[in-house]
Amino acid sequence: MRSRTIFCIFGLLLMFAYTIHTVAADVNIVIDGNFDDWADVPVIIQDPDDVFEDNGDIKEIRVHSTDNTLYIMLTVYGTAAPADDQRYYYHTLIDADNSINTGFSNAEYEGNATGVQNPIGADFYVQVGRRSGADDGIEVYFLTPDSGDTVAEGFSWAAGGDSMEIAVPFAMFNALQDIGDIFVVGQTIMVAAFQEGNANDWEVDWTESAEHVIGVPTAVEPTGKLPIKWATLKQI
Repeated sequence: MRSRTIFCIFGLLLMFAYTIHTVAADVNIVIDGNFDDWADVPVIIQDPDDVFEDNGDIKEIRVHSTDNTLYIMLTVYGTAAPADDQRYYYHTLIDADNSINTGFSNAEYEGNATGVQNPIGADFYVQVGRRSGADDGIEVYFLTPDSGDTVAEGFSWAAGGDSMEIAVPFAMFNALQDIGDIFVVGQTIMVAAFQEGNANDWEVDWTESAEHVIGVPTAVEPTGKLPIKWATLKQI
């Protein structure tokens, strides 16, 4: 009986320790090309080094949101949005209604299979376009299976080193067809990305997708040791 009591108490202490150490991270993203404020936002998409041009080869995606803005951090294997003489078009795909039956399927592009294993029905994409070191389309598009229409321009973004960060107010995501309520706090969306540039005959880099829940604070994982020792438990 004594050993069962100790086991139960220890189990309760583990649950309590997890609860008190799992807290919401205080995330306040500032679009300035300094990425220290992303430290508590987890990577949700990791993509291999698999295309010719490292500056357009997506490595990681992080996503954060508040009740009115979507934040995206995109990291590449080279330099993000470099000031060179090439063209780069970085796209973040947003499946706002979490339905494969609406929007653009990233399973196929221009008649060719993309190779993604879990396609989404992207209702929007956020584009950072660059041409010869200058902006070439800082735009939000609404997508259907057959078309893409610009619905907003000029959101905030900044690049530095291998990463760029983007802030898009939800008001910029103007749905041109009825896809229901979107970007509601607590709602799950799907996110993916691709980059299409003029290097290597316009080779396209596609990522897999991941979930993001709108406006839900990032959880900090438990750290450190339990503030109790086996010697203390033995005395119970």
